[in-house]
Amino acid sequence: MIGVDGAPRLLEVAGQRARAQGVMLEVRQGDLLALPVDNAAFDIVLSVFAVIFAPDPGRALREIARVLRTSGRVLLSAWVPAGPIDDMLAAMGRIIGRVTGAPPPQRFAWSDPAALAPLAAGAGLMLMRTTRAELPIRATSPAAYVAAQSEHPMALAVREILHGPMPKHRYGRR
Repeated sequence: MIGVDGAPRLLEVAGQRARAQGVMLEVRQGDLLALPVDNAAFDIVLSVFAVIFAPDPGRALREIARVLRTSGRVLLSAWVPAGPIDDMLAAMGRIIGRVTGAPPPQRFAWSDPAALAPLAAGAGLMLMRTTRAELPIRATSPAAYVAAQSEHPMALAVREILHGPMPKHRYGRR
């Protein structure tokens, strides 16, 4: 198994968890628009809230198709455009827009089969099924939830935009 992520900290966490569970996992730092793997390398490509951050969704799906074997499967998780995660992303986009002077980026509707199917087809992939589910967000308070997320990749990325590069810490992230 190979795990790819742009965040060194997440690669370290994934490696630690895999070792603890006795799973053989090779981790590679890379960009989802240029995955550091060979063509047709995988039977399964799994993206857990990763590909949804692609600045070019069509290119991201073409890259997934490149690394997928002909009979392979792709499983993607995406946030629906409603609820607390969507509200948080929208608020972050507005804040970053105010700080940078750039308009908030338009987010592709990854959870909408009508939007995803033609994009997938353009990448040579076929949308077979979508499933809606809910992911509970639990904490003792909103402040506790935010505090627990301070090392989340989105929080780190926003922090860099708002405050400049972060000093290196134990995970090697700037």
